[in-house]
Amino acid sequence: MMAQIPPKFSVTHHLDEKMWFVSGLLGGLNPAEGRMQLYRQNLKQSPAEQLGHVKITEIDLEFVADLRMSPATFKTIMLWMKKHVEDYEKSFGEIKMEPTEAASVTSDKAAYA
Repeated sequence: MMAQIPPKFSVTHHLDEKMWFVSGLLGGLNPAEGRMQLYRQNLKQSPAEQLGHVKITEIDLEFVADLRMSPATFKTIMLWMKKHVEDYEKSFGEIKMEPTEAASVTSDKAAYA
């Protein structure tokens, strides 16, 4: 039997590739697809009433990317992210989360609206 030669592998960048700093994501998984909507959180503030005291008047979620994929790809991404978090925490300690961030780790049906 002849040895099989692996296919050539290359990486290219799409001309319209963009980089965003994101605040979070919404999404979900069903039998047809996985979906992740990445967003940037923009805080609207009132003028400072006292020096150093700003009141947040509005929170706007600006969606920057809508990712659709197979359930298998969704799971692959989740496992990849989980491994990176575990490796990071082994090296640098637990990542502290704000109460609002921890509370937002839910399945959000609004992502499919």
